[in-house]
Amino acid sequence: MDQHAHFLELGVIRTFEFVSALRRMSVIVKRLKSTSMEVYVKGAPEVMTDICDKSTRTSVISILNIT
Repeated sequence: MDQHAHFLELGVIRTFEFVSALRRMSVIVKRLKSTSMEVYVKGAPEVMTDICDKSTRTSVISILNIT
């Protein structure tokens, strides 16, 4: 094993299973020994832009090549 490898320990707080109508799924995780939480979302690109911060929407669209 690499001596310089870093491991990130996450605890799953809640999982939102895939919903075909929403075309996405999410998981809320908390880093161990931290008070903050993060949300990871996976879904259809055209749906993801609708839930993105509007100020970053243009860059997300260009990164994902959505027309």
